[in-house]
Amino acid sequence: MSSSNIYLGLDIGSVSAKLIALLPRTADPSLSEALRNSNLFVYTENLSYYSLFASKVVKILGDPIGSAQRLLECFIETIEPSDKIHLQVTGSQGKQIAELLNVPFINEFKAISRGVAELVPDARTVLEIGGNASRFIKIAFDPTTKELSILDYERNGECAAGTGSFIDQQAARLRFNVEDIGRLVKETDATANIAGRCSVFAKSDMVHAQQRGYSPGAIFKGLCEAVVRNYKGTVLRQKELLPKVVFVGGVAANLGVIEAMNRILDLTSDELIVPSLHCHVGALGCAILAESSRLKAELVKNMKYRYHQKITPLSRSHKLEISLVRFPKEKSLNSKLIQNDRPIKAYLGLDIGSVSTNLVLLDQQGRVIDEIYTTTEGRPVEVVQRELNKWNHKWADQIEIIGVGTTGSGRELIGELVGADAIHDEITAHKTGASFVAETLFNEQVETIFEIGGQDSKFIAIENGVVVDFAMNEACAAGTGSFLEEQATKLG
Repeated sequence: MSSSNIYLGLDIGSVSAKLIALLPRTADPSLSEALRNSNLFVYTENLSYYSLFASKVVKILGDPIGSAQRLLECFIETIEPSDKIHLQVTGSQGKQIAELLNVPFINEFKAISRGVAELVPDARTVLEIGGNASRFIKIAFDPTTKELSILDYERNGECAAGTGSFIDQQAARLRFNVEDIGRLVKETDATANIAGRCSVFAKSDMVHAQQRGYSPGAIFKGLCEAVVRNYKGTVLRQKELLPKVVFVGGVAANLGVIEAMNRILDLTSDELIVPSLHCHVGALGCAILAESSRLKAELVKNMKYRYHQKITPLSRSHKLEISLVRFPKEKSLNSKLIQNDRPIKAYLGLDIGSVSTNLVLLDQQGRVIDEIYTTTEGRPVEVVQRELNKWNHKWADQIEIIGVGTTGSGRELIGELVGADAIHDEITAHKTGASFVAETLFNEQVETIFEIGGQDSKFIAIENGVVVDFAMNEACAAGTGSFLEEQATKLG
């Protein structure tokens, strides 16, 4: 490395962006001091022939170009203007960044392997679980000649089940931070049985585990084991793990997954190495390989403009026609309460789903007295208790409950909690509710019901008030409400 050059590696993944800067040890001390005092870098290390600076991990939130631009502009502002900055880019969203900056793009397998070899020169096996990708790489590295060979590799398919975003989604659903998982897992001896092949199965298993009384720690322990089992079955398969084995990627920060890795892959804590820069190995590999790729500051400033110049406008679709859709604006099922000395007799209905919880109070004519729509928050018992307490204070002695019914994925648990008179599956509840609304407001019978909920989608066919056919999604939650929420969260 030339003493007058600065070497950058940029990793733009599907979830986060990372930057590594390498300065030769013979570089101007003031430059090193400026980088060390910058808010951009959170980790520095002096190695044999260069100083290493690692940036904070930046969430992309659907804007990879903006994330890359902010990281690079912050770096350029930190140092004196220089025409000797070298950059290479990697990551699932790195190609378009490399094209906009006119710098090379490095394949993720090569970048990760070179970064790992720099941190652990005698590494032979690399296990990576990132935001949306999982990889296995077998490498051979000569520390003397710096020659790197990739002997074997594998990665997951299109489904992101078992990756970092999969764990993030489940932790958020239970209202925990990912950083809490390791502590919770270590505090429990029990393990809930959680499916790892698809988020819809995982969510269902987590709801059922809650219903059976498993603690959050036991559920997360089962989730971590599910992630590793999925990784073993879809990525590793029967591949041999030659020591030293290095675990990298964002998920390597999860102590629960590390513990599951050791147990399921039969590795000791000494055999499975997690480097401190486990999130930055791809960016590090790029920085080490960046020899002939000068970065021009003006290209960084114009990244967004140049990107929009290349975009082909999307074709416009026809405006949606809603003339055949009826909205019962004039008609209503709301009850008009008449104040008197005696409480009004009412029925309580609860629908406890994996994503939302709904409560309704009906009078004896089936008219709505009050209703609540709220999120389940991964804590169905607490949410139902909280909402019922609100109604208890609101209605006090005005309402007398004469019947209670529950439905939804949490119907059995909550039915037991509230002493329900009737516990019904969702198909029956949908049919009964839709038929009542149609007959009451439109004096018609329902023939078909389409429902898209938090994690389930349903089709129900009805003849003369009887369900004659129905279908549900079974293996995937794509296209449901939780799927849309998860994608919206990714996009910020």
